[in-house]
Amino acid sequence: MITNEQMYEIKQLKAINLFKQIINPILKSNNINVINVEDTSLCKSQSIIDHGTGIDGILIVHKYHQIDIEYPVSLRIQIVDHMWNTYTIRYSRSNGMITEYDKLKMRMSVPGAMYPYWHIQSYVNFSTGEITIGICRIHNLVHLIETDKCRFNIIKNESNDISTFAIIDFDDENLKGKSRVIYSNISSAKDETSS
Repeated sequence: MITNEQMYEIKQLKAINLFKQIINPILKSNNINVINVEDTSLCKSQSIIDHGTGIDGILIVHKYHQIDIEYPVSLRIQIVDHMWNTYTIRYSRSNGMITEYDKLKMRMSVPGAMYPYWHIQSYVNFSTGEITIGICRIHNLVHLIETDKCRFNIIKNESNDISTFAIIDFDDENLKGKSRVIYSNISSAKDETSS
């Protein structure tokens, strides 16, 4: 029988490979450079950053003539049968374990603490070949959760742990001008907002 820890490692490897093979090439083709810190084959300290802070990657932006600006990001990559086009943040767990939302709230309340500045959400549907990727500032997503301007979805996993996810649409009216669809090969997905 596979333990919860082994199942987590399998899912993590799958997400790292999806990022390397599908998501990152799309981001790069849109002039977005992200280094995934979840890939512990690169450096042991990267795993510490991921688990301790919720930072999954570093977004590198070319702002000035010779200076790059780096922003910490969270990455969520989901293999789906339906393209949800939503940002999701794990809000609570029935087993009492700390969630992404808990980490964000704690770290955002401590001056100088590290936490993701941006959230990049990706959906991949292998049966149709559809892919969508959205980006939004974490602060904006947390604000919508705090003010009950999101919806919640409850999911039970293989080990009977029940997780509640806060869900916010890529094109939510409260995110106008604060969210952007980076890439979509679906004709119905529109980039109605700008960064």
